[in-house]
Amino acid sequence: SRDRGQAGVSGKAEIRLDLGSTGISVTDSLIRSFIFVPGSSTSIEVEWTATAPDADISQLPVTVNIETVPFDENTDDQAQVGKRQHQFNVSTEETAQLTNSLKITGPPGAEDGVISTGQDFTVTATIYSVNSSDVLAQLILPAGANFFVENATIPATPGGTDVVSWIVRELGTPIRDAKLKIITTALDRNSNLPIESLPDSIAVTVQEKAKLQISATVPKSIVSINEYFEITATVNNLGDAQVSDEAELTISLPPGFSTSEDTVQETTLLSATWIVKAPVVPSSIAQNITVSISRAPEDENTGLPAFVDVKITTVIINVAEMQLEIYKYEDFGNQAVAKGDNNVPIFGLNFRNRGSSGSNPIHLNGLRLYVKDEKGSRISPQTVFSKIAIRNVLDTTTVYSSLSGLDLPSENPMVLQFLSPLVLNPGVPVLSLGVYADILPSANGSSFYISFSNNNDIDAEDGITEEKVTLVNQVGIPIDNVNISSDNTVIIDASFNNSFGNFPNPFGRSDHLTTKFLYYLEKDSDVEFRIYTITGDLVLERKFLATDREGLRGLHEDHIVWDGKNGNGDPVLNGIYIAVLSTANGKQAVAKVAYVK
Repeated sequence: SRDRGQAGVSGKAEIRLDLGSTGISVTDSLIRSFIFVPGSSTSIEVEWTATAPDADISQLPVTVNIETVPFDENTDDQAQVGKRQHQFNVSTEETAQLTNSLKITGPPGAEDGVISTGQDFTVTATIYSVNSSDVLAQLILPAGANFFVENATIPATPGGTDVVSWIVRELGTPIRDAKLKIITTALDRNSNLPIESLPDSIAVTVQEKAKLQISATVPKSIVSINEYFEITATVNNLGDAQVSDEAELTISLPPGFSTSEDTVQETTLLSATWIVKAPVVPSSIAQNITVSISRAPEDENTGLPAFVDVKITTVIINVAEMQLEIYKYEDFGNQAVAKGDNNVPIFGLNFRNRGSSGSNPIHLNGLRLYVKDEKGSRISPQTVFSKIAIRNVLDTTTVYSSLSGLDLPSENPMVLQFLSPLVLNPGVPVLSLGVYADILPSANGSSFYISFSNNNDIDAEDGITEEKVTLVNQVGIPIDNVNISSDNTVIIDASFNNSFGNFPNPFGRSDHLTTKFLYYLEKDSDVEFRIYTITGDLVLERKFLATDREGLRGLHEDHIVWDGKNGNGDPVLNGIYIAVLSTANGKQAVAKVAYVK
């Protein structure tokens, strides 16, 4: 109430508050009285503490009336009232409201609440506010987790729905079900009182990020020239997080190696394979083939290329030339054969794969053999043999190839193809093959030997590449033209009288200190051997029983040996001597022996 005149007022005044149908309530009396004291302030304020109704109201009137008017201090009459009543409209609105919800919105792989160590992810809050001001959203990071956010509390726009986001970084500690929480605070815009939302939270599991390592394998570390071989590279994931796509791998080949495939491949199930061809020449040192990850697959949680721990892998390849060692089997074969003899050893050969352990096998497919006389001229196999066979020297029952009857060629070479390739693996002892012959009863000629003509007579190849192998001698030196041959073999009649003789003849010098006597027995018999001078004096005498080796049926070529000494052990003089061999049935054979010292 205010006194607007020059004269003062005094006495009691009353004001009544009429709330009408607004539903507003007050704790004080609706009628308020007060006293104007002469000479004091002419303006008095009256307040009611009101409480808004529970329901919304809009533009309903509230009236303030002057019920009792004070007196004019000069006239003692009631003061003049300029405006006895004042009315204003009141509207109310609901109390401020505040809600919030929280979720992970990026990257897509993290929306399920599973993230990788070291990952950034986006947390988004949807905030709904009514009749509020000063809205603040606070992200609360979980205790025990290793998260970082730059500004945990950020403002939101009041009134309606607003969306705010944080970029959260995980710093490298795996954890399960860590809770991120949001709480939003604001002020009621009418009462200015603080309000707070109910909290919302999300669970986050942090797993070890995908951690990639590349590895590569080859079936073997030693390959032959021109050999095709596989290289398989695999991307291994040592982390807990998976990857969501494939990798891209690139192979790098040393000079001479080649592949018909793309050097860059996309993996299938994180693996890729190349077919590589080895060079045409061997390498003196190991060659390095590398495979690298040129594009990493994505970490399923981050959607970004996964962490690569090992990007490049190397495989070591040695390129070898397959070498087949071939040499003569010494002290194998008879130096003399009797016509009609069967399964006589003639020619021995040793074969060995000189490759290192892990290299390819060698396949020996067959041999081509030539029959020659003592002058080196070729002679028809059909005039000497009824059968030729190649057997295992250590097990002569094992026959690898044979020719007999009409299969024996009239002209050289004799091609003996094996029934199946003989497999020579590296690091395995030599394979010893023997050429065995059945001699024709009517064999022509006085002697023969068996030989090769050139390297092509040894049919051998790399067991994997089928490339021709290199022939080498026992010390690994390549053989330009194989010149291995059997010793010269003498053909003798299968009769006692015609077979008797000796070789070498003459003998006695340092290179031929002894001589061997050949003879053929049609049946087991006691035998007597004597040496006479040209004048008939007895020099040496030996006797053998039918059960001794010297008396057994068949050909004998080194069972009786003379060293040029008489029966007393003294050396004889140079000259011609007569050798006589007698059997129990009265047969006798004679040969002249020359001793020259």
